[in-house]
Amino acid sequence: QMRRRIEHLASINKLVGSLDGRSIAELKGYSKPHNDIIDVMRATCVLLGLPESKIADWKSIKIQISKTGREGIKRRILQRSVQDVSSQDLARALRYLEDISDTDHIKSKSEAAAVFYGWCHGLAYEVKDYLSELDTHLGRQSSGAGAEGSETAQDRRRAVREAEGDSMWM
Repeated sequence: QMRRRIEHLASINKLVGSLDGRSIAELKGYSKPHNDIIDVMRATCVLLGLPESKIADWKSIKIQISKTGREGIKRRILQRSVQDVSSQDLARALRYLEDISDTDHIKSKSEAAAVFYGWCHGLAYEVKDYLSELDTHLGRQSSGAGAEGSETAQDRRRAVREAEGDSMWM
């Protein structure tokens, strides 16, 4: 299952890696994009760990997608792993995407946004799978009683990484 996850993440990252400067410029060029484009890019930023205050409106989102170098959106996406996404951020991102029917729908609005939409959905799927694995793994390790119920997803991930070694989890 880990091999499948790695292969899936590699394929969605390849899509993002194929975006060129013109694709990013397309998004930055919108002064008032369709709400679906805004929602996709907001979900992307949330999955990258940005707080709501940094993506409150399209102008703020454009600032985030305009960054270059280490802070560039492509680089940040390519360096993101399932362990980096909290269950809270996952839920927030999925709320932004819930009204978008499919990739073709968003592709009709923006080719570049469709790539980010695909990345968001692919990463979300892998994060859900990863968190489910963690819960299953930790359920076997504990009796199910005690303070485990108050643990955060990050605490659970840390416990599993310590128990299994970092290299097991991608």
